[in-house]
Amino acid sequence: MFDDVMYFIRSCVECQKLIKTSPILPYSESWQAPLLHHFDLDCIVMPSGVRGFEYIVQAIERTILWAEARALKSQTSRLVAKFIYKEIICRFSCRHHQMIVDPLFKCMGDAKGNWPHFLFAVLFALQVTVSHATGFSLFYLLYGAQPIFFFDVTEITWQTLDWDKVHTHDELIAI
Repeated sequence: MFDDVMYFIRSCVECQKLIKTSPILPYSESWQAPLLHHFDLDCIVMPSGVRGFEYIVQAIERTILWAEARALKSQTSRLVAKFIYKEIICRFSCRHHQMIVDPLFKCMGDAKGNWPHFLFAVLFALQVTVSHATGFSLFYLLYGAQPIFFFDVTEITWQTLDWDKVHTHDELIAI
């Protein structure tokens, strides 16, 4: 009998409206790691490169996916620790390595051993390209400003414009 009354109260719309207690929802906190506090590290085996480089050690920041990488001749804990100290700890206080390896292979073409020459160019391209996930470049998310390229310096652009010298609408259009 008790179960029948409970079922009726649960199924009756008017009874539900008259209940004064509201259901207690469990609290679930959302937590996001602070920027530049968590890096994923990975070592990648590459084809033998110029000057004997055979490995890439990479660190990718989880929040904005900022990538740092260096070419290594051998995969030792001493060299990886040196990379972590110089490139992460001294500079800032991984999702997966395909985001670095795929562009490297595209840059190399048939010269598979030249990947160390292209590593910094690939990192630069990854850091200044607008991400589909965030709508911003990694450079902008880290530094809060757009990167200035060589053509921004040689040509007058919005980023290098001396705003103290522009006083009228006509002066702005003349640029």
